[in-house]
Amino acid sequence: MHRVVAVGEQDFVQAFRAAGVEAFAVTSADEAAAELTRLGLDPAVALVLTSERTAAAAAATVASLRERGKAVILVLPSHGGAKGLTMAEIKRQMEKALGVDLLSKV
Repeated sequence: MHRVVAVGEQDFVQAFRAAGVEAFAVTSADEAAAELTRLGLDPAVALVLTSERTAAAAAATVASLRERGKAVILVLPSHGGAKGLTMAEIKRQMEKALGVDLLSKV
């Protein structure tokens, strides 16, 4: 069975933990990169949920895992509000998949 996990700051992962999702709190960029790498390369993990703050702190790791890992890395806004990274990711993925930018302002 494939696993869904959450990685981020304590307040981000608490809600996922309460919902029964495996959650891993990180407190530094190095710790975030290590945890994302460990989970992103684990063949049993299908989806890694992470906060915008954590993804920004470990941006190179997230980019690398998207190229070589099997798990989907999904960046979500946290309680502090959206920083725009999530929307930029969605826009980039849609443009990559469709070959056209559907989300830019007209």
